[in-house]
Formats: sequence, C-alpha cells, structure tokens
Amino acid sequence: MWYRFARFVCAAFFFLTHHRVIAHHTERIPSGAAIICPNHTSLRDPIYLAIACGKHIRLRFMAKSEWFDIPFIGKLFRSFGAFPVKRGTADIESIRRSIRILMDGGKLLIFPEGTRVTEGRDVEAKAGAALLAAKTGAPLVPVYIKNARSFFKHTHVTFGNPFTVSGNRAEQNAAAKRLKDEIEAMK
Repeated sequence: MWYRFARFVCAAFFFLTHHRVIAHHTERIPSGAAIICPNHTSLRDPIYLAIACGKHIRLRFMAKSEWFDIPFIGKLFRSFGAFPVKRGTADIESIRRSIRILMDGGKLLIFPEGTRVTEGRDVEAKAGAALLAAKTGAPLVPVYIKNARSFFKHTHVTFGNPFTVSGNRAEQNAAAKRLKDEIEAMK
C-alpha cells in the first residue's frame, strides 16, 4: 500500500513540475519473475523505474547498506521495497533475499554496474544479475534511462528485450557484457 502511495506522490510531483517519465516498450516486461537492469546515473533512477513500470508492478531493489544506517532514510527505503547489500563482498543474505523474491515471481531491480556511473564513463557490468538469472531462471531485462538533468524536461525509460541466462561463470560473464552492450545500444 505504501509503495503505491509513494509511487503516486512521486509521479504527481514529476507531472506537476512538467518532468514527465515516458516509458517505451513496457510490453517487454515479463509477467512473472524478472530482473530489471537499467543504467544508473541518478539517485532518482529507482523512482523513474517504478513510475515507468506502472502501478501494477512492484519493484524490489538492492541499495548500498550505508543508506540503511541513516535512521529515517533506512526506514523509508525499506518501505519502498529496498533491502541492503554490502558492496564489495559476497553478501549471502542479499543474494538469498533476491533469490526468494524471484522464486516468488517478483521483479528485482539491479543496476549492473553496482553503483551510479556518470554518462559517458565506461564501467564494466558486474555478473551478479546474471548469476541470479542463472540460479532462478528469471530473465534479464536491459533498460536505458535517459535522464533529463533538470525539471521541466522529460525522462525517457526504454525497456529492451528480455533474455535468459544459464550455465557456468563464463556464460554469466558473457551475459553481463551482453546486458551492458544492449543498454548502450538503446542510447
């Protein structure tokens, strides 16, 4: 309930400031479990994705654990469906939680680079999303967010074609590269 309310408030705010979020190819979002994998250039990206996916899709997402140490922010993030991940380590708890979400048919938002990246900077995608896809059978959905850097401009969210991953670590690394290449091709 809180998620839908917060999504509505954010969408209304962006609408009133003429900062519309325009979604392209939402029909490519699978009906069951899926890992939504966009580029990440702004703190607002999870909000843009929630608005673009529509009111009937609830996204769950990882956020760096440091955010959860800030009392108000941590509670707010949790209420939006976020859960902490300890970056730079093999955080088994966040991996287990991600697998549970996907096995229950949920949508998981993962930024392939693992952090915000300035537009134009080349950062290699990590294989975490591909690992989860291989373990659960959930497809990866590449997404490109074209951020409008100011209000009174529109942000475009384009969904790519989903694809599945299977197999060993080499295949997962290849899938991570494919994910990054497909996001780049949508620019």
